[in-house]
Amino acid sequence: MLQIVIPTHSILIFMLFSFNFDRAMQLKIGILDDEIIICETLKRYILQMGYVCDYAISFQEAVALNDSLQPDLFLLDINLNGTKTGIDFGHQLRANSPSVPIIFISSYSDAESISAASAVQPDAYLIKPINENSIRAAVEIALSNYLSKRKMEVKKSSNKDFLFVKQDSFFVKIQFKDLFFIKSDGVYLELYTTDKKYLVRETINGMLEQLGEQFIQVHRSYVVNIEHVHQFNSEELKVQNQLLPIGKNYKELLFQHLK
Repeated sequence: MLQIVIPTHSILIFMLFSFNFDRAMQLKIGILDDEIIICETLKRYILQMGYVCDYAISFQEAVALNDSLQPDLFLLDINLNGTKTGIDFGHQLRANSPSVPIIFISSYSDAESISAASAVQPDAYLIKPINENSIRAAVEIALSNYLSKRKMEVKKSSNKDFLFVKQDSFFVKIQFKDLFFIKSDGVYLELYTTDKKYLVRETINGMLEQLGEQFIQVHRSYVVNIEHVHQFNSEELKVQNQLLPIGKNYKELLFQHLK
């Protein structure tokens, strides 16, 4: 079997959409509160967390902020100066950007206020006074859920069933159906295909994000294409005459896919 070593930077995954979900992409957070002191305090917290941030002190300013900054998350006060409220803005945001997380921040904890806010389906509802730890926890959880959903949406929206890897001056297409299994070997992954083994500098999690749903991690060191699993028991499985171990932490998910 021929072995081809591929540098990390030479791997290209051709998908319908491409997103970078790490902190380096500078996620953006918008704030709507009619008290500038609170806005400045929240902004300081958010900037210390490593995100881009700006604020608005009225409904109209929030609309403009959403158009210009296009935040990935909004912190909304409920009661504002003027006829429009943070809940009104939340409804408008949900209508135009239904997946953007919303966290309400309010001095009111009565049933009526919470019921009105619940109609917007917020990701959290924080009672003032707030502190940095509570903001951090709410924002990190909301963004984590948001980015996980985006990853799944991107994966589902893509009909691609292949990836490209570079060999010398050419990019070689590997069809998912021809990729049998992947083995982790130190800082490298070994990709076992129909006729070749490719050596790639990548993590298992990073590779799984680039593959189709037919690829399942069965052990801390192995990912298999379940379409090529011919036999299995509680301890190991066979892929193209290769016996691979099944880790105890991966059994339940694997068996669900094989049923």
